[in-house]
Amino acid sequence: MIFHSTRTIQASSTRLLLSLASTLGFDIWTADVTQAYLKSGKPLKRDIFVRNPADEFELNTNQFLRLVRPLYGLCESGDLWYETLDNHLGDNLGMEPTKTDPAQDVRWAARRSKRQLC
Repeated sequence: MIFHSTRTIQASSTRLLLSLASTLGFDIWTADVTQAYLKSGKPLKRDIFVRNPADEFELNTNQFLRLVRPLYGLCESGDLWYETLDNHLGDNLGMEPTKTDPAQDVRWAARRSKRQLC
């Protein structure tokens, strides 16, 4: 059995962010990372072998391909992508998870009263 614990932002956090942005006149930006699981910086933690898809490669019938990147549908793929995202937000953008919602990141500006949320 494989245990995974991908974080998902709480609905109450989303409502709070949208309410604050609307009240304070902030712009709201969203982003989508296409093929995010394939862009994970972490390799799979187990060996997974697949059959030759539609005879794509010249392999003998007793040969298989080893999967090296997380794909949609594998239970650990979300965890590996989140590790990559979390490392980027922390290391490159100086953000850290909030105490009330670990899937929501915040960056403190020079003055502690000014925050950026992700």
